[in-house]
Parts: sequence; C-alpha cells; structure tokens
Amino acid sequence: KALGLTLDAEDVAHIDALDCGDRQATPDFAPEWD
Repeated sequence: KALGLTLDAEDVAHIDALDCGDRQATPDFAPEWD
C-alpha cells in the first residue's frame, strides 16, 4: 500500500512545516535528546 502513496503539494507543505527537532515518541531505551 505504501508504494501507491502519493502526496500533493499541500501534503508536502504540511510535512515541511513540522518541527523536525521535536521527538514524537520517547521510549525508555532511547538515547538522551537535546
């Protein structure tokens, strides 16, 4: 299913707007995050 996934310009803009420095998950075994 993932191979059939397509993104339009609006989808890409939403992804580009995400804060890349924000970890979305923090499992116990994860390294320390700045």
